[in-house]
Amino acid sequence: MLVAKTLPFVIAALLIRFVISNVLHVNLTLKFAELAPVLTGIALILGLMLTGVLADYREAEKLPAVVARSLNDLDGLSRRGLSRIGQDAKWAHERVLALTETVNDWFYGRVSSDEMWVAHSDMGELILDLHKEGVPDLYLHRLMRVNSDGGGALSRIEVIRNTDFISAGYALMELLVAGVVMSLTVVQFPSSTIGYSICAALTLIYTYLVLLTKDVDNPFGHGDRDGKGSAVDVDLAPFHRTLHKLRSAKVLRAEINS
Repeated sequence: MLVAKTLPFVIAALLIRFVISNVLHVNLTLKFAELAPVLTGIALILGLMLTGVLADYREAEKLPAVVARSLNDLDGLSRRGLSRIGQDAKWAHERVLALTETVNDWFYGRVSSDEMWVAHSDMGELILDLHKEGVPDLYLHRLMRVNSDGGGALSRIEVIRNTDFISAGYALMELLVAGVVMSLTVVQFPSSTIGYSICAALTLIYTYLVLLTKDVDNPFGHGDRDGKGSAVDVDLAPFHRTLHKLRSAKVLRAEINS
């Protein structure tokens, strides 16, 4: 997908070079060696930007597992606490499952952040209801800690999704790439074949790196492209396993009751 997005830029660069040299018959005098300072600068900027977004990406990889563990513990502790006092835990399980379904929809852009946080606030009410039912304090304290950890992970995911990495850095990076691509259209090479090949290759590489950096900057874009997301989105497998587990538990309970 990223390579496909770079192709229009490559074609545009080649067309500009063709028009300049073959239509306008402009004598190309710029040497490739004269671009060395610009190429060095853009390599430095691209490296710094990619390193920065990868640092956030490594943190983002851990967050789905934190959310999944929190939801799983909320369900397990609630059920065990109610079982301890001899009460049915169906109502607690359904409320945790409702939150899990909402978080899943939030990951894929089907509900807003405000709707997700409204659903998450019900966990505080759940803990309060468990307290009213007489669940031992040991379970309540652990539930509050687990709920806090899950909320912190969701808040961090929201920030990562909504915040770009150093907007000024992106502007400088795009400006340098545009300058290099335009310079490549007027650089003199030993032959036209070499000129077109190097112009296409470097335009593809630099444009691809810009798009890759922007894509990695949002590793929670699972709802983009009509829910198809991107290849660089973090793996939601831990969360999906918890969601499947909670759904299966509800189905199993319904079959037992029937």
